[in-house]
Amino acid sequence: MAEKINRPRHDQLFKYLMADLSFSREFLKFILPEEKFEELEISRLMLTKSSYIDDKLSENLADVVIKIPYKEAGEEHANLIIIFEHKSYKDDRLPFQLLRYLSNGYLDQFINSVPRTPIMLVIFYHGKDHWDLKKIREGFSAIHASNLRFVPDFDWIFINTNDLDEISLMNLEDALLRSVLLTQKYSHNTKALVSRIETIISSLSASKNYHHRNVILLYLTQLVPIEENIIPIIQKTDPHMEKEFVSFYDYMMNKAEVEGLQKGIEKGIEKGIERGLEKGREEAKLELIFKAEEEGLSLSL
Repeated sequence: MAEKINRPRHDQLFKYLMADLSFSREFLKFILPEEKFEELEISRLMLTKSSYIDDKLSENLADVVIKIPYKEAGEEHANLIIIFEHKSYKDDRLPFQLLRYLSNGYLDQFINSVPRTPIMLVIFYHGKDHWDLKKIREGFSAIHASNLRFVPDFDWIFINTNDLDEISLMNLEDALLRSVLLTQKYSHNTKALVSRIETIISSLSASKNYHHRNVILLYLTQLVPIEENIIPIIQKTDPHMEKEFVSFYDYMMNKAEVEGLQKGIEKGIEKGIERGLEKGREEAKLELIFKAEEEGLSLSL
């Protein structure tokens, strides 16, 4: 195998997996209240445009927007739009950013003269710190009660992996979802993650989607210390999966090396050739990790 990539890209993994409609359905089944999930025609779920996120915010925030019709669609609410926001760290500015999501979303509906569609906000957090995410209203500690009606107030679904019960995660039917949630629950606790590597890899081996499981394995290698070589564990669990992953890893790293050189040359013109080359290699690797399925890579290469 080639050298290790040291910076895990939590947001890219989230967006990569959520772009798979099958995974999105399983994720929604897990996070939504049962009564809400049953109202939706989940088989007709689709990814939709991201015009709710303006150019300034899109540089920093995850942008996953899903549209789902209701089973009993009336004129007033034929669909539900869900905007997912992924966070691997605390950010107390988030409620204000979510407010912009809502504003942009409803403004988009108005401008395009489409029926008003409710927008649900879902925050997926797997940071190491406890996070008591407060609403905008809660920041007005000395406001007179009569003025509260002038302060924006809206709700969201907040998923904190620190609060997820591990036994419940292990009982999930979907192997990919089970592996991802368990990995991200302990993504900032190296000791706990290392002690669960065999369990995670065993869960992944049950998945038939080799593109996804290889991307998740690659993400896992970014999280554990370099001395924790997960290859022997994969080989012990599933020799065929180990061969696929090593082939995938080496192919992606070699491809990234070539594309990274080109990026590095472009950056080197302005920032110094040597530094630019190194940064270009790294950026290309990180981008390519999550493009395997889009490119239809054959792991036999």
